[in-house]
Amino acid sequence: MVNINFHQKNQQDESAKKKRMAINGSFFVSILILVISFSIFFGLKVFHNNVKNETASIKGQMNEELRSLGEEKISRTADFQKRTEEIESGISRNKNPKEIMSKVESLMTPGVVLTSYKYDSVKKTLALEAISDSFKKIAEQILSLKSSSYFEDVRVPKTTRDEEGRINFSVESRLVFETN
Repeated sequence: MVNINFHQKNQQDESAKKKRMAINGSFFVSILILVISFSIFFGLKVFHNNVKNETASIKGQMNEELRSLGEEKISRTADFQKRTEEIESGISRNKNPKEIMSKVESLMTPGVVLTSYKYDSVKKTLALEAISDSFKKIAEQILSLKSSSYFEDVRVPKTTRDEEGRINFSVESRLVFETN
C-alpha cells in the first residue's frame, strides 16, 4: 500500500477553490471596467453638452454685437477700407513729386531760373517754364534734359522776351521712370 494517495480530496478542493477565486476576481475586474467605461461615457456626454451651450452663447453674443454695429457703421467701415486701398495703390502707382523735383533740380544748368513746374500724373508729362539771359544757356538746358534718361520727347513750344530783355521759355516732356 505504498502507492496509495490519501490526499486526493484535498487537492481537488484546492483546485476548485482556485477556480472559484479566479472566476470571482475576473467578475470583479469586469464590473470595474464596466463602471469606469460608463463613468467616462457620461463624463464626455456632460462635457459635450457644456461645450454646445458655450458655443451657442458665443454665437448669440456675436449676433448681438453685429446688430449693435448697424448697417450704416458697417458700410462706413467698408467704404473707409476701400478708400484706404485706393490711396495705397495710388501711392505705389504714382511717382513721388519730391523725387521728380530732385531730378529736375539736378539737371538745371547755371544761368537758367525755373519759374513754373506742372506735372500731369495721368499723362506722365512735365511742363516747365524758365527764364534765362541767353539762347546759349537755353540750348544747354534743353540738351541737359534731352541727354537725361528721365525725360524723353523734350520740346520747347514757346519762347518770349520780357521788358527787361530776359528770355522766357517753356519746356514739355514725358517722364521715363528709371531707378538709378
